[in-house]
Amino acid sequence: MSVNSKIMLICGLVVLVCIIMGTVMFVLLKDVKVSHEVFEFKENGEVQVLADVPTTYVIDDIENVEFSIRGGYGSYYGRFRIIKSNGKRSRNYMYGTGVYTKDFTFNGSQEEMEKATEYLMQQLREKGISCELKK
Repeated sequence: MSVNSKIMLICGLVVLVCIIMGTVMFVLLKDVKVSHEVFEFKENGEVQVLADVPTTYVIDDIENVEFSIRGGYGSYYGRFRIIKSNGKRSRNYMYGTGVYTKDFTFNGSQEEMEKATEYLMQQLREKGISCELKK
């Protein structure tokens, strides 16, 4: 068997494996629902932040949530930080316009981020949590 035919055989096997893996992934993931929610409010008075690694906070322990919009050149993202009553601050959580548009997006325009931020702030206010947009 020549070198060229070995290379062609290997390339053919790689393509076949990729097709099989793609088909398996499609079948396994076709019914997976993507959640664009950032907050999950629980009946026991807790709120779970679903951004990155989920973290749970007692609503009564939250003094304020500070939001900010970052970016430039037409590409923006949002950040928020939870300030607890004891003065401790959470890490920065990031979110995109997908929380508002329900589309899979990494970033958006400043106007879209302002709408997404207001949407999240409204969710918190409805549960009695104080929040503000820092400039």
